[in-house]
Amino acid sequence: ASIGLSEKYATKFFKSFEDQLTKDGYILFDKFVDVLYVACQKVEQTIIYKGEQIQLTKPIGRGWDEAVLFVYSHQESYYMDHLASVLKLLTTYSRMGKNAQAMRQAALLALRLYNEVAQKRQQGESFWIQEPRPWSELICKYAYDIRSELKKIFKQIVTNKWIEHISPYAELVAYILKEANTKSLYPICLCCKDDILELLKLFWLEIPEEKRNDDFYSGRLHSRAYVFGLNGEFVVDMSYFPVSAQQTPLYALFSTELLLDNEGTKVLEFVIKFINTCIETYSKRNDVDELRNITVTLPDGMKHDIIASTSLWNLYRCTSSVSMPNLLECMHMALESFLFSLVENEKETNWDYVEKALWMLLLHSKSASLYAVAASLAVAYPVRLYDILLFLCQDIRFISMDLTRSISEQHATLIEFAYHQYPSLLEERKKSNKKPHRQRCLETTLLNCQVAFDHRNDKNSKEKLKRAYEVVNQLRKQKEELEEEDSTYKFIFERIDYRSMKKKDAELKNGQKVILLTPNSTPEMEKERVERRAFSKHMEAVALRLWADQKYKNGGREIPKYRYDKDTQYALEVVRAVEKQVTERDDDFLLMSVDKYLPFIGSAILLLYYADQLSIEEKKECWQRL
Repeated sequence: ASIGLSEKYATKFFKSFEDQLTKDGYILFDKFVDVLYVACQKVEQTIIYKGEQIQLTKPIGRGWDEAVLFVYSHQESYYMDHLASVLKLLTTYSRMGKNAQAMRQAALLALRLYNEVAQKRQQGESFWIQEPRPWSELICKYAYDIRSELKKIFKQIVTNKWIEHISPYAELVAYILKEANTKSLYPICLCCKDDILELLKLFWLEIPEEKRNDDFYSGRLHSRAYVFGLNGEFVVDMSYFPVSAQQTPLYALFSTELLLDNEGTKVLEFVIKFINTCIETYSKRNDVDELRNITVTLPDGMKHDIIASTSLWNLYRCTSSVSMPNLLECMHMALESFLFSLVENEKETNWDYVEKALWMLLLHSKSASLYAVAASLAVAYPVRLYDILLFLCQDIRFISMDLTRSISEQHATLIEFAYHQYPSLLEERKKSNKKPHRQRCLETTLLNCQVAFDHRNDKNSKEKLKRAYEVVNQLRKQKEELEEEDSTYKFIFERIDYRSMKKKDAELKNGQKVILLTPNSTPEMEKERVERRAFSKHMEAVALRLWADQKYKNGGREIPKYRYDKDTQYALEVVRAVEKQVTERDDDFLLMSVDKYLPFIGSAILLLYYADQLSIEEKKECWQRL
């Protein structure tokens, strides 16, 4: 241990006893490495994980560097027969700055195994790495020291189109593109950003017909990947599940690009072009989603066509009614999460980049899915992003789709059960779902801006109010043209014009003064509104689903916004109504596939927490369902 810790004697020891260390299958050297591992580390930090203390250690002493240099100089006879020892040594070894005497050699040792396997595969041999992930992690860790070698490898992969699971470096590519966590990708993204973008394009987009495995592809002609032009062999259904902003390399690529270039937009340009390619393919192959072309007027007066649907708009929230590829959901989540990260840190915001990025989305994207990401930022920061807000409000269909998105937000939390093995991804999604603007939408934001600016007397506010009214006037011109497309648009038209509303001053119980706004509806619209309220009773399945889920997660505590806790008889009536609705498939489009279990879940909740309020017959009824 003293030799391993010594800066003076470690080098001398290896020079003096090199022959002895190589004898008998390097048994003495392996023992020396074991001593390093036990006695030549210090605790740098202690963290709490799942209630247990975990010590993070750091290697100390010149012995580590000399051990790495020894393996490097004897790798022909030592490396392949002692892979476990090499892995253990390289995983622990770490140096920075002037102390990094052997980092280059350690990096080359980490890469050697993949080079050996690649060479065997190019010769037509079947050669596999039993557990490739730790070796892939090492490549990312040492990426800077072997950046030229990695660039050469990535170029070979793209040039030769090595995209099969038995191709050279297949395991390394799979780790980088769909297995690694965001933190471990930072080193390799810093030095190989452009190369990784080329890999994403090669592996994510569909394989040309002459290259693809037709036996595999024939069963996927109508899969989620196929209709968007994605590579069905690489982007299989579960590759990027559960969805998260951290499930692809994009978040790391966005972040590292900005570290190197404060104005860099190459990654964003890649995302826009990639999504445009996918959406153009989708428009040709889709036979389920109701797509529409929306023509917008750009700030310079030019016209620009957007391919849109409610499902595409909801893509970044994973609440689409039509099943969407997990990869595309993750890509949109990464973009939204990254842009929010630049403005949520009050000490260091980067509004210039965010505004530039949002305008790039609006000017160059062909998909409503990227317009929705821009809308999310605009709704969250309407004053700062006022120009973008008004741009998005130029068409009533964008406003309608974002209204649907806000209503669907309650479904975003329903898939949390899928993250029980992925705590970091769950934490990222929970943080995203709790953003305060999620329940708002373009409609309410445009109205709130009118109210706020109307009650201010400064010149800037009056100018902004004037611009809002111009947008509302423009929307009203669409009324006759678009009402036939969707009868609900007329209700939006009446809710977005602050000038036409009935206004009444009121005071809340806490003394706060408010303005009550009532749309100025025609008798025909009032009649239709009453009919729609009666229709909404059929949506009890949605409310029951959310109440039961929250009730169980909160250990039976009362959920204030639901009536069921205070009226058990009403809860039982709803269980019966949903059971009838599910059995008869009444209002089928309001139901989710999991709702067939709701009568059982609702009955279980009632028996668990409200058995004392149920009659004997009612308990028996609930038990029979179970």
